[in-house]
Amino acid sequence: MFSLQDVTEQKRAEDAFRKEYNFRKAIENSMVAGVAATDPSGKLIYVNNAFCKMAGWSEDELVGMYPPFVFWPPESAKIAGEIQQNLARRKSVQGFELRLRRRNKERFDTLISISPLSGTKGETTGWVASFLDITERKRAEEALKAAHQYNRSLIEASSIPLSRSVQTER
Repeated sequence: MFSLQDVTEQKRAEDAFRKEYNFRKAIENSMVAGVAATDPSGKLIYVNNAFCKMAGWSEDELVGMYPPFVFWPPESAKIAGEIQQNLARRKSVQGFELRLRRRNKERFDTLISISPLSGTKGETTGWVASFLDITERKRAEEALKAAHQYNRSLIEASSIPLSRSVQTER
């Protein structure tokens, strides 16, 4: 038989769990980085909303999928395979770029970090990856590089001597 104290303790535990769950869900929903987790066999067991929006597939379509994933374009298969090999050797992979594919076939560049998920005894129970879409950053870098090259070619082709003076304050 349950005592009033047991019921009160259970209610407190449920309230604490609900509060913690809501807190973590709010953090998850505010993230702009995509997050995906796999079990040790490589099967997708979790994707957050940001990843689904980034890739264009729903959570229901992605969770349960095994590699090669639909968001890996054929041209990234070699790199994706190398990642899988590192994970099979239980090695984390930090800060590398990988081009992925949206549902509409558009390619996008990501910066990825992968870390192990640990069980209660410290064993690796899977992997969690964060994906940051860096497509616009890469486009801006390429545009800046092209503008720099264009300006350099104008200067080199110019017949007018150019010099740069540096003024110092007194």
